[in-house]
Amino acid sequence: MDKSDSQILQELQYNFPLSERPYEVIADSLEISHAEFRGRVRKIPDEGIIRRMRASFDSNKLGFRSTLAAVSLRPKLIDRADEIHRRVS
Repeated sequence: MDKSDSQILQELQYNFPLSERPYEVIADSLEISHAEFRGRVRKIPDEGIIRRMRASFDSNKLGFRSTLAAVSLRPKLIDRADEIHRRVS
């Protein structure tokens, strides 16, 4: 990983633009070609620097509340629990 890769990761993580073409916006801000940017972004996971790229939203800032719950069920009750969950969701 060189300085350009580091700058790209920094932009992707902290300054991702809300745009129809965010990669082009970042490439332009870093003064590199769009093709070079795309090539570098494609190789970063291949080199094991990151595992994956995905959006991560702060549900609280978006006004949502969430709860993670674990349930222990006997195997014969799994279908019934799924049915109930679908009805209340």
